Amino acid sequence: MRLTFVKCNPTENMTILIFDPVEPEKYPMIAGRIMQENHLHAEQVGFVKPPAAEASGVDSVLEMMGGEFCANATRSLAAALAFRNKPGRETEKKKGNDQLEYLLAVSGVREPVSCRVTATHHEGIYRSAARLPLPLSVETLTFQWEAQVLAGTLVTFPGIAHLVFQTNVDDPESFFPLVFEQLEDRHHEALGMMFYEPHDSRMKPLVWVRATDTLIWERGCGSGTAAVGVALAVEARQTIRKTIFQPGGALEIALEWEDGVKQIELDGEVAVVATGTLLLPE
Repeated sequence: MRLTFVKCNPTENMTILIFDPVEPEKYPMIAGRIMQENHLHAEQVGFVKPPAAEASGVDSVLEMMGGEFCANATRSLAAALAFRNKPGRETEKKKGNDQLEYLLAVSGVREPVSCRVTATHHEGIYRSAARLPLPLSVETLTFQWEAQVLAGTLVTFPGIAHLVFQTNVDDPESFFPLVFEQLEDRHHEALGMMFYEPHDSRMKPLVWVRATDTLIWERGCGSGTAAVGVALAVEARQTIRKTIFQPGGALEIALEWEDGVKQIELDGEVAVVATGTLLLPE
């Protein structure tokens, strides 16, 4: 099997995008193999399709390996389309750079996601911003873990949910099964735990995807960054604009507040690091 791919680096949340047609039932198998260290090596895989004829205004379709929503993969696809010279809905000059806008249909969410891409002076490196869907719910949950009672904010987006903890948690990987057991009846496509340190605005993301049954310490998480922003905005009941640092780099999150979260935009650098054809045995 030969598949055309683009590999992107959004805050080292390494993302492989497949641009050839693939049957959806093969997504988990293909993703599981090419994510491995002995292949292309990445944290996630998305499959790109042309929009349906009735999808007016949509530039491209992104289906993630587990049907989940992924903000970094969405930003990566926008950057990859710019790199592949695919025109968007609107092109304009801004501060001397070409700016492209894309409308992307993405797994896990009903409404298309609007993205804005600006080229930098370095080949293959872009600023890519996405207008994210609003959370479906925000709630505080408590967990009994060893001698600790841990409180976390569960932010549920379409296609993915994240628990935001602002306290230290001993042995998070062992803690995750307890969280999963308590939330299993909600049937999330993907579930993350975001460990946020308020004093220096740093976050460590641990993310599980149901379809591939993978639990990964990600280098960066876009929707997790948005979840942290939502948790902070709800706590302060005000508009939030922050740079959140994670192991792979920084992402900027901006949330507008007006008796609730009204708008979320995630912005950061995306680098196209490789393109080509990958090979897999049939």
